Amino acid sequence: MQKILILITDDNFVRNYINTSALNDIEKNFKCFYLVNKELKTKFKKKKSFTYIHGSDEKKIFKKFVLKQTFLNQNISKSVKFSIKKYTKIKIWWSEENFFKKIFNIPKRIIAQLVRFFLFFIFSNSLGNFFFRNIKINMKENKDFIKAINISKPDLVIIPTQGQDIGDYDMIRICDKKKIKTLSLIDNWDNLSSRVMLKPFSNYFGVWGEQSKKHAIKIQKIKKSAISIIGTPRFDHYKKFKKKSLFNFKYILFIEGFGLTENMNEIFDKLEIIFGHSLFKEYKLIYRPHPWRQDTNIVNIKNYRNIIIDPQLKKNYLDRKFDSSVQPDLSYYPKLISNAKFIISAPTTMVIESMIFKKNIIVLGHKSNTVFDHYNHVVELNHCDGIEKVKNVKMCWDLEKLFELSKKFLLQKKTIDKKDKKLDYFIHQDKNPYSKNLLKLVNNVIKN
Repeated sequence: MQKILILITDDNFVRNYINTSALNDIEKNFKCFYLVNKELKTKFKKKKSFTYIHGSDEKKIFKKFVLKQTFLNQNISKSVKFSIKKYTKIKIWWSEENFFKKIFNIPKRIIAQLVRFFLFFIFSNSLGNFFFRNIKINMKENKDFIKAINISKPDLVIIPTQGQDIGDYDMIRICDKKKIKTLSLIDNWDNLSSRVMLKPFSNYFGVWGEQSKKHAIKIQKIKKSAISIIGTPRFDHYKKFKKKSLFNFKYILFIEGFGLTENMNEIFDKLEIIFGHSLFKEYKLIYRPHPWRQDTNIVNIKNYRNIIIDPQLKKNYLDRKFDSSVQPDLSYYPKLISNAKFIISAPTTMVIESMIFKKNIIVLGHKSNTVFDHYNHVVELNHCDGIEKVKNVKMCWDLEKLFELSKKFLLQKKTIDKKDKKLDYFIHQDKNPYSKNLLKLVNNVIKN
């Protein structure tokens, strides 16, 4: 029996690949081994597994390498350019800190900001490009990886990835030297457009849909022949869950984005007025914060009578716990989305999920007083291109129009039930489960 080594580097991959049926058919047809980050071992119950760890020094070296490569390759996409704007943004004052801590931290944050601008200047001009184009990483190959490879002797290494992980990079460069085939499974909607993926690339890629394939070819310069469209296990997994409502009342769902927290008071004020209107008297507004939001400044929800925090994330929100260790149960999403009357959402992955459930969606794309507002996220991020073409989606370019758009969806008796082919552009959907599509891809890879 041929052997496969599967690298698991992140909480997301435990949830999306291990705790779903994504790998079931692979395990039935191949002898599978797992190589797991030591930090995840408590969440991991597979028997044939190895553990690994990267030291803090290695992580620092890798982080600097990624940053340099991002600066050097900032023109590969408008998403990458936008991420650099975010990175170099001046922020030296955190509102949740006490006064003395704020004062104490200002000097070191100013220094850190100056370093960022200096690096940006060095690596972003033509002279920097000339001198640093072929810059290499000074990091030793991970011994745990080599040990796992030597023991398992894999015919193929499968790597779920978000595009820029030290484990991905380390494994691919080791396999490249040892002539072992690698297959990367792209985990999220924006990964191929918002990251500078590091070379060497995997030999093969499994991607979400036509858009992901397009981004892989045009932005990352990955060979067309190396890319296969197979969907994602995260959404495929939704089909098996019963969609009984989580609440005993009617509601509209408001979804927050990952990096869109600076103008939240403005949005909440508008939503409070809208949902205080007599038209919406039978409905409540459920606010779902992003579990990994980048800003710990939170809106005081007590100021709003008509808005309720999603109970699944309420404690994390109030405790300001926002990191990848917060992994909401996948069975929760179908119930939350499918039972909402309609959705109001930032430009985030849950827009795709709402499309799958054929919900009417208002996507916020209005301008605000910050460069990182909803408008710029919609127009400056490659993966958002074309979402307005999906039948059930309405763009809200002006926050003053939100009431009329909400009113329209409230009074609309039913959504479009037919499958919208425009959705296939973003996420591949067919009768086969993800596990079957992945098995077919793996068989083709090993044969080649």
